[in-house]
Amino acid sequence: MFLVLAVGAWLLGAAIVMPRSALWGWIDLALIAAAFAVVVFFYCAKCTARKVCSHVLPGYLTRFFPRRKIGPYSRTDVFAMAAAFIVTTLFPLYWLAGNVPLLLVYCAILVVAVVDLRARVCGDCKNVFCVLKKHPVKGR
Repeated sequence: MFLVLAVGAWLLGAAIVMPRSALWGWIDLALIAAAFAVVVFFYCAKCTARKVCSHVLPGYLTRFFPRRKIGPYSRTDVFAMAAAFIVTTLFPLYWLAGNVPLLLVYCAILVVAVVDLRARVCGDCKNVFCVLKKHPVKGR
């Protein structure tokens, strides 16, 4: 559910940006696609549970990315994942600021997505190295 909600919110943001500026709208869509690829490569591809991924799609998509050694996440891995989420989330805010009800819907969807992630997905996750776990296995 997290992926559906988060991507839905980001696409809502792109739908608000697009009529105001096609160029920035396409850039927003490209950022969403790039962010998804960055997360799958830097985070999902190193996951110990990618074959039984609670998110389903990212685990499957790791098959199409270069192999990465499964193990603890580096600072670069964590930074790339966080930056992808933050940039994708913040990008449409300039255009959403002009429409407070849509801004609130956008933020509410993302909050629900993160709550769902923490409540459902993280609880079932088998990735012992995930930095979102309360007590991940320490690496490096």
